[in-house]
Amino acid sequence: MFTAGRSIRTLRVAGAVTVASVAFVGLGQVDGPARAAAPSSDAATLKPPSGGSMKLAGSGMRRKNLYITEVDVYVASCYMNEGVLKSVQGKGIESGTEKLPDTLLEQKAGRGDAPVVAINSKFVRDVSKSKIVESFNEAFKGCDPTAVASLKSTLGDVLGEKGMTKGEEFQFYWYGKTNKGLVIVKDGMVKETEASGDMQALQKRLLNV
Repeated sequence: MFTAGRSIRTLRVAGAVTVASVAFVGLGQVDGPARAAAPSSDAATLKPPSGGSMKLAGSGMRRKNLYITEVDVYVASCYMNEGVLKSVQGKGIESGTEKLPDTLLEQKAGRGDAPVVAINSKFVRDVSKSKIVESFNEAFKGCDPTAVASLKSTLGDVLGEKGMTKGEEFQFYWYGKTNKGLVIVKDGMVKETEASGDMQALQKRLLNV
């Protein structure tokens, strides 16, 4: 999410589908040491606003480059519904491309209007709302400005004026091939973006980030 020297420290688990610097995995044993493991409090399942629970597919630490050092910012954990996880597990998907977001967003939601994929961000330090929202500027270059402004406004509403404090979490939920916008959740507050074509393109860009 942070554009200056961003990096994710990868956790790899048996059956991994590796994309860019994140390993999307089936639940299992870590088969190689990362530079530092994500906190053990990362949940194996995630309960979305609708549908059944989602399974942890992989996680890593997002870091910010402060020129002379790097600092941990948040643990990014990817969850998928069981059907989607089974469909991608074991498949080779090329690194450094948008093929994984394409694959995930082509999936149909499960029963009960279930999301296909979610990202949970658990912060390990305090970060203001403005820094989080504006960190998307570079990633969203070339996207429809109205859609970008709408997404950033929705995200800001969910985060609240204080932004994120150490230990807090928020989630993005993608619903795949449905006429549904991106859903953002924090502390029981649930907000959905519009489901326009421009916003759908933005959803894909966000998932690729």
